[in-house]
Amino acid sequence: MRTRMYWYWVLSLALVILAAWALWWRMPPTPGRVPAPTLAAVHLAPQAPGVVGVQEPITITLPWPASPPRLRRAIQVTPAVPWHLTRLSRDVYQLHPTGRWPQSRHIAVHVAAAALYAGRPVAGAATDAFQTDDNRTVVVNLTLQVLQAYEGQRLVATMPISSGVTPEYPTPTGHFYIWRRVRLGDMRYGSPGQPGAYYVAHVPYAQYIYKGIAIHGAYWARQFGVPHSHGCIQLATRVGNPHPAGVAEDAGWLWHFTHLGTPVIVEGTTPPHTRLLRYPGQP
Repeated sequence: MRTRMYWYWVLSLALVILAAWALWWRMPPTPGRVPAPTLAAVHLAPQAPGVVGVQEPITITLPWPASPPRLRRAIQVTPAVPWHLTRLSRDVYQLHPTGRWPQSRHIAVHVAAAALYAGRPVAGAATDAFQTDDNRTVVVNLTLQVLQAYEGQRLVATMPISSGVTPEYPTPTGHFYIWRRVRLGDMRYGSPGQPGAYYVAHVPYAQYIYKGIAIHGAYWARQFGVPHSHGCIQLATRVGNPHPAGVAEDAGWLWHFTHLGTPVIVEGTTPPHTRLLRYPGQP
């Protein structure tokens, strides 16, 4: 008898709780406390980067896939300069200037998300703005093993480099731009025990131009103007150098001269009959 009464009260309590929950669910929200709907958004990067080089791209990340023609119609660039889109993934695009952005100008990129996704819960628009520099360019001549820095057509600096050893580790040639900058960081290549593998700690002023290829300071190097790298473009630096007296701070000077998006032109042919110098920590 007691067992029946127990289950009767348990069932009654469960019904009361279920009825209260159903009543609460059907109640209208309290005026003034209606939660704002969560809106998807289009994201542009880099946001507020300050001054950039004249080839800096804008990365556009979409909340839902959109076709390139539809996205192009939703984009407005001020001032009106030619540009093109590159699709990186299903929802990510990069907007590049066709050629270069105008020098020393304020550039704004606006994406009308409401028009791009009509009828969907999306924030109305996304805008990115940045300032371009005075058309700075870096030219690397592999034949002469020198790097030259230009402001427009004016040559402002020339410094010796050490590029990649051929044919094992050639430095790629072509037109690039600085896409990543690391003031001080570690660099590695391959796995321990593999031919050519290395690990170097605290490499200063690394500016990446193509995959893992960077222009950077080489505190371990004693000679420049001769190829002896694994493909990177090495410059003299006093940072981390055990014998800094008389060493030029070329890598530091270039770090302060360039920006994200600064064009880098690598041309010429690497001189033959060079040898690879071991890096610290190289097996």
